Amino acid sequence: MSQSHNLLFLESTNNLSSVIERKHGWHPNLEQTQEILACLRQGRLFYEASASSPIEIRPLQQFYGMLGFAKALILVTDRKNRLGNLAGSHALKDTSAPDSQLAELSAKITGRGTFHYFNDAVAARNKLHFIEAGSNPRSTEMPCARSDSLEKLTINLRALLSRIPGLEDLYENTFQERANCASFFLNSLNQGSWNLVVTDSDVPNSRDRLRAIVNGWRERYPFLSQWRLAYVDFAWGKTSLQFANSLPEGDDLDDRYFIADLINYSAPPDDLARTRFDDFSAYMSPCSGGLNGAFPYLASPISGQVVAEYALQYVALFILSSLVRYRPQTWMHSLSRTAMGERRADDAPLALIERLMDINQTNMPILVDSIINPA
Repeated sequence: MSQSHNLLFLESTNNLSSVIERKHGWHPNLEQTQEILACLRQGRLFYEASASSPIEIRPLQQFYGMLGFAKALILVTDRKNRLGNLAGSHALKDTSAPDSQLAELSAKITGRGTFHYFNDAVAARNKLHFIEAGSNPRSTEMPCARSDSLEKLTINLRALLSRIPGLEDLYENTFQERANCASFFLNSLNQGSWNLVVTDSDVPNSRDRLRAIVNGWRERYPFLSQWRLAYVDFAWGKTSLQFANSLPEGDDLDDRYFIADLINYSAPPDDLARTRFDDFSAYMSPCSGGLNGAFPYLASPISGQVVAEYALQYVALFILSSLVRYRPQTWMHSLSRTAMGERRADDAPLALIERLMDINQTNMPILVDSIINPA
């Protein structure tokens, strides 16, 4: 498990109490320190065990590891919380139908519990990292949805997998539909001028087809409707879409606003300057990738809310752990990769599930270290 040396550093009473005092501004007493240490150690050991476990039981062990780490983060980031006072529930309820296929397995966010407090801890710390003009690295806070706004939300595994960075290509191959997350670049061209660049796997053969592609991006990521399409380029069998921090004027793909030549489309620079807005972050919704300082990803809302990526992972692992515990026959049937009688095979999402666990195995310890002991 990567970052294990950093976590072992935090499993020292002296080191942990010192880090919390210096980085979080409060001094834990011995009992508080021991509670946090217990959660950190249990989380690390479950993750280490899950890394070498067979797939038949790995989701359960890995969820318990994430649960331990989540409790440690809750106790560190809110000094008023104590381990004995945390609600015993997860604030999640398995709502899967008895005959659900893997992709249809679902959970409902309800009440207060570990998920509630963990989500609020990570959602509040979400950021967008970008490079300013002059190659200066910068970041701006972009909090994700708080738990109170997610209560009673029901989400299935397919929707979760579609929104977790690193799964997008495998998701699209599995389900033959666009994922609900996508990497992007945010470039500063000069003072006050920004381009947000995404890449589409389709190459349009007409303006109408190009309009359909752009509309698809704006449907998945509604804030893009406030960014004007500035430039379209075609290369290597892909289409690069560049959106400028400029408000669209009517149909920004109309001939009056978007000029086509033989190899690309572009908007007149004077038009872009006329409707430019300065604070680009005010015209964006929260993105993924910001907690670990990783590559930024657009994130599609769920019922109007952008959920933090690690909260999505928590819910996904909860669903899978519930599958292992309470529906072992369903899980074993999927792993058999065969059809049995009238039961069709249910193995299509297995590669996605394993990739999800690998991503979580690598990134969750990094998240814990970066929040408890930020650089």
